[in-house]
Formats: sequence, C-alpha cells, structure tokens
Amino acid sequence: MLGGGDGASPSQFAPADCKKQQSNLYILSVVHFVLAITLCIAIPPLGIGEIFTALILMCTAYAMNFCMVILYMLLMLQDVVQYFSAVGLLVQNGWLAGCYQNGGNNNCDPFNTTVVIIFFVFSIGAVTVSFYAYRIFKANAMGQLGPASNPGLFSRGMNMPSNRNRNNRDDDDGDDEAPYVPPQTGNQPAPNTQTGNNNAQYQLQNPPNQRAQQAESRNQARPQGGYVPFGGQGVRIG
Repeated sequence: MLGGGDGASPSQFAPADCKKQQSNLYILSVVHFVLAITLCIAIPPLGIGEIFTALILMCTAYAMNFCMVILYMLLMLQDVVQYFSAVGLLVQNGWLAGCYQNGGNNNCDPFNTTVVIIFFVFSIGAVTVSFYAYRIFKANAMGQLGPASNPGLFSRGMNMPSNRNRNNRDDDDGDDEAPYVPPQTGNQPAPNTQTGNNNAQYQLQNPPNQRAQQAESRNQARPQGGYVPFGGQGVRIG
C-alpha cells in the first residue's frame, strides 16, 4: 500500500488461511472505525485516538504483518484496561444504575456510558480476533503453512545467496580461460617456459613403455632388506 516493489499485493500469493484472517481484520477495522466515529461524538479526545488505531489495523490487514498485529493487540489491551476502569468506577460508586434513570445525573451521561461499555466489549473481541490473525501471519512468515504457501519472509531472507556465493557461482559457470602470461621485454624468457620445454624433451626421449621397463629392472636388482637410496632420474629441471 505504502511501500515500493513490483506492485503485487501481499495477499496475491498468500494461502487460504491468511486470506481468511485478512478478511476478518478488514471487517474488524471497519467496525472499529465506525465505533471510533461514535466515540468522537461522546468523548472527542478518545475518539480521535481510536480513529488512528483503526487506520493502523487497516494497514496491518493489507500487509499481513504479524509485528503490526502485535502493536494493535497492545493498543487494544490498553483500551480494555482504560474502559474497564471507567465502567468499574461507575459500578463502585453506584452511579451506573442512576445513569439510565430519570435521564441520567451529573456524575455520568447515558450516551457516553453506553459508548464506553460497547467499546469495552469490542476491545476484548478485537484482542481475540487479532490474536488468531497473529498466529496465522507469523506461521506464513516462517514458512510453516505447508508447501502450497509462500516460502515466508524469513525463509526467503535466509535462502538469499550472498555476494560472495554469487561471484563464485558466476566464476564456475564461466568458460575456462587460459592463464594470463605477462608480456616479456627483451630476450628474457617467459616464466616456466624453459622448464616446460625440458620436461617435454624428457618425455619424448623416455616414452612410457621404456620408463616402465627401467623401473621394473631396478626393482628386480634391488637387494632384499636394507636402505636403498633413490636412484631414478625424476624430472629434470634446467
């Protein structure tokens, strides 16, 4: 709604359980918004705060973000304590019954008291509905709703290859290239060039069959037991 990206809705690839909880939160946000307007008429400071809370819930339902659901739950728990304290004060002082007799009294107004009681009951229901949505949204973010669901926010984050892995993979996919030989100046031979030529000449002068026969003859002439120093020619360098 407010973020960037490719413009796809978060619910486009969401599983059925997430879409169901999203619909429940949308309905809850509409009810909350209507009650907030009513509370603005009764107690304007409280009503304005509830309007912002309802807007937060709408954005939360669209994004299906379980962290934002936790924030909404905390705000609703605060409302439960606040409205319970107001209603409990009326009951404790014996003013609740007098609010609805003879058009109310100076201690309470029937309309304001009714709105506060309705909001108290609504806050308890809002906490319950949002808690079930929190469970489903978090399971979807962790990728625990089965193979048909999204891989999850955290699963996608952990499976993203690092820059080092991507570079190594690109290097492996590329064609093998010849080693780089720096340009030579003057008559200086290239590094390891003379050594390679000597090894090639040795390989030509001593074919594999001849080298195998020489090794077999040395093994037969070797005395049994005792230390025998190395007697082969090996690879001549230089």
